[in-house]
Amino acid sequence: MNELTIRPVTRIRCGWRSKFGIPRQSGLLSTNLGLIVFEEGFAREEALRGLEAFSHIWLIWGFSESPERGSLTVRPPRFGGNERLGVFATRSPVRPNPLGLSAVKLEGMVRLPQDGFHTKENPQTGRAEPEELPGLAALAQELGQDALCELSELLNDEELYGSSVLVVSGADLLDGTPIYDIKPYVPYADSIDASEGWAGKPEKKLTPVFAPGVGEKLTEWQRRRIEDVLAYDPRPAYQDDPARVYRFELGGLRVAFRADSKTATVTEAADLTEDNDLNKDRAR
Repeated sequence: MNELTIRPVTRIRCGWRSKFGIPRQSGLLSTNLGLIVFEEGFAREEALRGLEAFSHIWLIWGFSESPERGSLTVRPPRFGGNERLGVFATRSPVRPNPLGLSAVKLEGMVRLPQDGFHTKENPQTGRAEPEELPGLAALAQELGQDALCELSELLNDEELYGSSVLVVSGADLLDGTPIYDIKPYVPYADSIDASEGWAGKPEKKLTPVFAPGVGEKLTEWQRRRIEDVLAYDPRPAYQDDPARVYRFELGGLRVAFRADSKTATVTEAADLTEDNDLNKDRAR
């Protein structure tokens, strides 16, 4: 029996701290930003030479938080858990070999200075904004300065100073997910006019709204991220109780919402940093 031992070449750093809410497929949300941070031995510029010529890349990664099961059939969420399909006819994370495949947009390649990068406080928002992130001018123009603020929080790590990282959008991965390989997306070979099978195209199902008083301190970028997630209805298909409260953590926020068949109402959008400070005070 031929067995292959593989090890991560990189991991992703992103705003998703819990599995619930993560898009079910890659490419759905352009506001899903992440850093591809290379493991020791692979963080070398020659390994990335030529990659900047491509707009998109493939990530081959591991379902590190999925349970191990021996069944060869699964219940896709699309059918409300009421129908079983063969595991090889689905993209279920519960697989014989727990590998995932995602096509993401390569927003830029950033070489961080040895002493890091400099930030300045925005007097209107009170947030630290990067003075400059080389290679990300187009992203700043497309998504705005608030998007760069989120990236700067991810990049502001002494372990990354002096190294090269990839900035991607549209990923469907949990923070810290191991990535085993990266390949360029080549349209003539990878874009195929094919049957969609039972999957079909995802549609925006819900209209996100914020309850009175909720989200007033959020930036436009934070509101947009939350709205993008809720529009595709992250709830399991078999759960439709409008009184039930759902929660997810994204980009330093704890978000709670309720939903009916048409509307998702955000009932909470709290800063996790403030929660942690409060918990520390209570522990004293």
